Amino acid sequence: MEEAHSVADLLSRFAQSMEAKCSVSSPSLGQATMMHEPTEPFEQGDLPEAASWANLRLEAYLAVVNQAPFPSYLNSLCADKRGAPVDDKDWANLMLLHLTDIIRYCFSDDKDTEHYAALLKDTTIWSETKPDSFDPIYTCNHPEKQVLPDIWLYSEPVAAGLQYYHLSRMLLMSHDPRLPKIGLARNRTMKQIEVEMKNDTKIVCAIAAGMGEASPTYLTACMAIALVGDLFDKRAEQDTLLCVLTNATDRFGWPTSYIKDSLKKTWGWL
Repeated sequence: MEEAHSVADLLSRFAQSMEAKCSVSSPSLGQATMMHEPTEPFEQGDLPEAASWANLRLEAYLAVVNQAPFPSYLNSLCADKRGAPVDDKDWANLMLLHLTDIIRYCFSDDKDTEHYAALLKDTTIWSETKPDSFDPIYTCNHPEKQVLPDIWLYSEPVAAGLQYYHLSRMLLMSHDPRLPKIGLARNRTMKQIEVEMKNDTKIVCAIAAGMGEASPTYLTACMAIALVGDLFDKRAEQDTLLCVLTNATDRFGWPTSYIKDSLKKTWGWL
């Protein structure tokens, strides 16, 4: 019964987000009923375990796209799932947990410098200690021919983990409490940050493109576009981002019209 409740809650949550009309989620979505905790532990790969990870990814998506606080009911769940990674899937999930920590920090009133430094350290350690399997099989830049670089990766977990890493970088850069507050120093720093965030966005989208049009990594790419898509001012770049969003809708029925409309207004298309 607990398993059925967990899956039912996730499906209900997913349906609510998919049915939203004007945005990726409505204000009431953040108040959704929490998933029931299982009465006994389940083996890795059982449906409730998979459902809880899927729910975590969905909540991360909604929080980032809406720039809203991460639901507090998931705090204990995230804490329970921390452990030494064994395989690529574990490493990807660990980076997802780091991302949820960063989301909590960025979209809350907590802007403690020490907390920020700890989050930055976790992200750096993950990047420096991840397995060699996370190294791209092939990379190539075509600045004169196409907007996105070619990035080929070993598997879906590897692709997801790297996308979470680059999303984390983007959030940390844009919410750094150590940034200069005013003056020329701030202007120079913000310009450099914008360049880096645009590059991270291209990498996240390129990872999705490299995994193929049917890859769920396109949904994660939507998160990056929602965050900083407004920074892209070249038509070729804008068209490429819209193609990524369109593929997420065409292949998965994922709601991206709100993101598209917002970007088009910002870009002066509407």
